[in-house]
Amino acid sequence: MKVQIALPPKNQVSLLKNELPAGEFLSASLDVKHARAGTLVRLSCDTPGAKDVALRVGEQNSWGSAQAMSENTLFMTFDPGVWPTGSTVSAVLENSGEGQSKPYVLGKVVRVPQVEKFELTDEKADANYLGKLTGTDLEVIGKVGWGPDGGVALTALPAPVGGDRRKQSLQIALPWPPPSPRAALWIWFRGDEQGRETKIRYGGE
Repeated sequence: MKVQIALPPKNQVSLLKNELPAGEFLSASLDVKHARAGTLVRLSCDTPGAKDVALRVGEQNSWGSAQAMSENTLFMTFDPGVWPTGSTVSAVLENSGEGQSKPYVLGKVVRVPQVEKFELTDEKADANYLGKLTGTDLEVIGKVGWGPDGGVALTALPAPVGGDRRKQSLQIALPWPPPSPRAALWIWFRGDEQGRETKIRYGGE
């Protein structure tokens, strides 16, 4: 079984191969055998105790949908946020009387920060200048920088903003000046050694 995943078009942060961003419905095209109405697609992850999601071909529910485009092509939508961050999600097809397929790995669930505002100040911290990110899921960010090398580790945790329990502000520090007037911000997820280029730029889009 082969699979092609379509990621959300407005994602701010570049993702690594086989990463599944949580919190939005993704589309997947699966090359399968003998897909038909009534075939059950069972999605599960490798985290003990996590729930399975069952999608029956030709139907849709609150977890997603599955449709047979042909006997050998299945189109599916699902939200990876059903499973814990860091878990690996697999799909198994079940047909009554024919048994089930081997599991096929779809990818690893990641929680991706969304930044609404990026500010820098003239307040110095060692050789860098303090700034602030405002958005959601900012707790996954461990370092920030102007490029793929190095990065400045964060020392603060996100703080809630106003009455919105999801919105956060996060203090950061960056060297000045950036390498170009419209340089993109790079971020490192906590525990990652590899930085990720974003569409976030100082002063807005």
